[in-house]
Amino acid sequence: MDCFKCNLVADGEKNVFFCDSCERVLHRECSGLSPTEIRVMDLKGKRMLKFFCSECQEGLSRVPKMYKIIDKLQSDIESFKCQLDKVSQKNGNHNNDSDNSEAMYSEIADRIDRASNIIVYNVPESSSSDLQQRITHDKSHTSDILKNLDVNASSFKSIRLGRLGNRPRPIKVIFNEASLASQCLKRKKNLQSDHNIRLGADQTVMQRDYIKKIYKDLDERKAKGEKNLIVKFIRGIPKIVVNMRNNTNIQTPKN
Repeated sequence: MDCFKCNLVADGEKNVFFCDSCERVLHRECSGLSPTEIRVMDLKGKRMLKFFCSECQEGLSRVPKMYKIIDKLQSDIESFKCQLDKVSQKNGNHNNDSDNSEAMYSEIADRIDRASNIIVYNVPESSSSDLQQRITHDKSHTSDILKNLDVNASSFKSIRLGRLGNRPRPIKVIFNEASLASQCLKRKKNLQSDHNIRLGADQTVMQRDYIKKIYKDLDERKAKGEKNLIVKFIRGIPKIVVNMRNNTNIQTPKN
């Protein structure tokens, strides 16, 4: 067997360690362990100290982020089911289970694809006629925004959306990991900009339509006299709730 660190032959069990996750072999001197840690690894009997190679350590560090992403996807699925049920009841399509299932899986796949993206608005466009210069311009502005948000993304793509017009077109930023997009959205309120630059999630058509409906319902309820109503995102799902902080209409019960 060869040491996966130095690629030299690894002979003898006393001279090597095995990663407790991927079970690859490497020399003691390539392990990066201190003399004290090596002595613990040499203890006979049940060993409590686990050794993980650098790649496995990096992978394990991402597990909590993956759990958060899974929770978010579960919330999206529940939200989509609710939307789908409402549409089915409204249209009377109670017998189209197969069509509904196909639409649901398609929507879920679309949301998973978009989870690694963000949309950036109001970034000034380059006036250059050279395509490469415009791409470099957008990527430079995007890099500045990420630095402003303290988001470390070594690789990403920037794509302008829509046709040229009087206003700057939105930029879709595509990351390699959904966690980077999540960091940007969580820190977007901290963004400091001279051009009123703002960030948003890369939403599907169904998500955009649903949010429009929520805000339309909000306007209708306000027009009927309801006060202190706001749209609040609960586990990623927009809902109309009473803003308790500004609710001055709550009366104390009389004795």
